[in-house]
Amino acid sequence: MPRLEDLMVTGGFPAPLEKLFAQIDIHESFSAGAQKCAAFFRSVEEQFPAHELFAKLLEPTIPARWLEFALFCILDTGAPYLQIAEQALRLKCLRRLCMRKEACFTLSEKETAIADDLASQAGVCSVADLMSMAFSARTFVTNLANNQSINEDQRRLLAFLIRAEVSMLKERVRKISDEVDVYSFKEMARILPKVRTFDENAKDSLDLAEAIERGTPLSRRALTFEIALKIEPFDEWLAGLRKNDALKPIHELLIMQRGKLAATRSLVSLASLCRWIDEAEGREPGPVAWIGRALREYQGERFAVDSGRTAAKIHPLVDNGGAWFDGSIVTGDFSERLYSQWIDTDMLTRPLAESMETQRPAPSYREIIATHINNDRLIERLLDNEYVYAGFGLVEYIARVSRSVLVLSKIASRNYLYAGPANAVVPRALLENPSPIPMDLLRQFIKPSFFSPAELRALMKRDLRPDVLEEIRAYLVTSL
Repeated sequence: MPRLEDLMVTGGFPAPLEKLFAQIDIHESFSAGAQKCAAFFRSVEEQFPAHELFAKLLEPTIPARWLEFALFCILDTGAPYLQIAEQALRLKCLRRLCMRKEACFTLSEKETAIADDLASQAGVCSVADLMSMAFSARTFVTNLANNQSINEDQRRLLAFLIRAEVSMLKERVRKISDEVDVYSFKEMARILPKVRTFDENAKDSLDLAEAIERGTPLSRRALTFEIALKIEPFDEWLAGLRKNDALKPIHELLIMQRGKLAATRSLVSLASLCRWIDEAEGREPGPVAWIGRALREYQGERFAVDSGRTAAKIHPLVDNGGAWFDGSIVTGDFSERLYSQWIDTDMLTRPLAESMETQRPAPSYREIIATHINNDRLIERLLDNEYVYAGFGLVEYIARVSRSVLVLSKIASRNYLYAGPANAVVPRALLENPSPIPMDLLRQFIKPSFFSPAELRALMKRDLRPDVLEEIRAYLVTSL
């Protein structure tokens, strides 16, 4: 058992899991979390066998929400290419653009450029043209899925349409990010979950466009964790989990997911449904059980879950998501819907009590920032919010986690973002950030008002950019 004093220092995480806890943020993507989990397992494999690490995951001191995130990371597969194609090639954003253009509405500069590209590169000048093109594009995808070849012009057109749809989706995200009231938690709680979904859809669609351009087969994907772990044979590594009877449920999760490769977002949605059924019956067995049942009930893209005596209680939630009842059986199809309403704002399962409420609990600024850290426009606007720049550690978090030169340069060029007790660690975070922040902006921090010579020498032992190291070294030489 871990010592009590150790748990108090590490927030309840036994060694060496406190290192993993420090590395991953439950608001980041499951794919990013999967890669960090794999890197962690590789880094400690000589000291801790896999079955010991998984056993520590199940210790009672581990927060259930963090455990759930870790499990979804380890089980992550992203979304199947065909599911992404089905969603992207509905071309909802491009259709809206064509409708607005036909109605002579004023278009933004970006929208005008996209409309012009559609006309010049795809011959699309109307909604009818677009629908005809979408039909052809779906045919091309079907051919690829059936291992039939398509010519280079068809491949180029397919990738172009997907990228154009993504461009319009990003334009929609930009508009929402510009208009949302960053001082209203109520408004952000209502609007920003949609933005998170749009961002994920855009990333998935770009991955698909790149796969089409590379000629990658649109086959099922493997576990992100398995690919990143780089340990072969993985089956043998996985078999080690059977050494502990308590780990059989997790071993079963990995075996089932390797066979079914359920899209991660679909798995979270279905796990929420299983959670509601358990909680409606007064049971809370935890995320391992919810995810396990979700995987057992996942059949291709379809699911059928027996809600038993809870049918009447969860009926409104099922209807709201677009699934349907056949007696007590809840049935749905992920190829038709994403059931995003079943997912919480942090992209994990939604508790039943929260789901029954008409309004979701408002997220904190820290949660909003972590969830939307890659939305440059929103983060820029939040940096001008006094509750953010005066909030302890919020700007520092952005300075450490963001990889946007635009956002980081703004922090480095605004005194109120890097000065004062709340932002005292921001200069260090900027110097340690690997992004190419202009040296002209960073140079101001390499002086006694921010760091003593001893602190600068300690900084040089960190993994800093070579030009930052050279700048610190040059300063120390001239200051002697």
